[in-house]
Amino acid sequence: MAKTLLLLAFMIFSLPVNADSKETYFQGALSVYSQLDQFSKSESEKFLSFVKSRWEQEGCKSDCLQKGQDVALEYVNHTESHIVKVTNYGSKI
Repeated sequence: MAKTLLLLAFMIFSLPVNADSKETYFQGALSVYSQLDQFSKSESEKFLSFVKSRWEQEGCKSDCLQKGQDVALEYVNHTESHIVKVTNYGSKI
């Protein structure tokens, strides 16, 4: 599980970063994804693809951390994954 998270983090941070907003957006998404109770390489790749496509469609100019978290929550709800908790929200989802 930790290895998959490290792989995902490496993939996210190895993306070409055009601005700090992109890095913040992906950090927000990863902060949610890291709370999942199960991980797999396949699921992590799907998550990264989803977040990247949303970034390319919408990007962000403000509140990028929150927007990244929102996109990750959308992915989780769409795939019916289970989240134990999201630290920034301070409660179970």
